[in-house]
Amino acid sequence: MFRISKGRDLDREADLVRLWSNAAIPLNEIEPELALACEQKSEFWVNPDNWSSEEIQRFGIKLEDVSAAYRQLAVPKMKVAHRGFKNA
Repeated sequence: MFRISKGRDLDREADLVRLWSNAAIPLNEIEPELALACEQKSEFWVNPDNWSSEEIQRFGIKLEDVSAAYRQLAVPKMKVAHRGFKNA
């Protein structure tokens, strides 16, 4: 099972449930897969001890994974025009 540090802060975990759920709502219109990841991240924080490392990996809800998906949405890869500059 996934282990979090001792001294859990249940108020903070409740905030994380709310924040991840709130993030999913507008994302559902533009990126349903990312919205689903946010919902699953919210479910994780309802009871983190119920999630195994394998489940976290399988659902793609590691913070790094969700952050990477958000960055791709927020800053799409742009094609850069290559210019040929001659040495002067």
